[in-house]
Amino acid sequence: MTDKEFTALANSWAEKRTRLESADLINRRLLQDTIVSRSFWLAPKPAFLYIFFSIMFVFAVCYCIFVDMAYWPVAAVCPLVIADMVWQTRMRRKIRCMDGGVIGIRHNLSRYRRGYIWLSVAMWILGVIYLWWMCNYLSGFIDRSHAIVIIMFTAVAMVVVYTVRTWHTFRALGLLRNLADDLSDLDVS
Repeated sequence: MTDKEFTALANSWAEKRTRLESADLINRRLLQDTIVSRSFWLAPKPAFLYIFFSIMFVFAVCYCIFVDMAYWPVAAVCPLVIADMVWQTRMRRKIRCMDGGVIGIRHNLSRYRRGYIWLSVAMWILGVIYLWWMCNYLSGFIDRSHAIVIIMFTAVAMVVVYTVRTWHTFRALGLLRNLADDLSDLDVS
């Protein structure tokens, strides 16, 4: 092999390696962008929910102070929902910024899944107690049968929203787990 052939082979090899490295960087960037877009359901619309439950909290506290002290459960539930949303948002941020690399993503996905299940159970227990209280509270203003109908519609709405949210959340968790596997295949951390 002559020097010219050797130089041409070395240049060809260097050029091919550069293309492969740039392709890996492009793939990594695309996977990171996909992780960001697919993680939406881990904490959907947190700003809207923060504002909504903050306004609801202020209204409930004012209503308790000036009108009826028996309205306190509404004021008590709002900070719990906000705390749940803060946790979900923090976990989504950790997953999105790939805190800890691929291993960190996998760990955070597992933590989010466990936490979501436990918090869902706690919120459902709290929701049942809240609906029971609301039925009794509304019975003081309207007929008991009408209060039960309102509570039943509210419970059905809660079940539908929870089912849709949980389906999207677990689907997103599965997609994110697959993306983390793809990232580990690129040897990216």
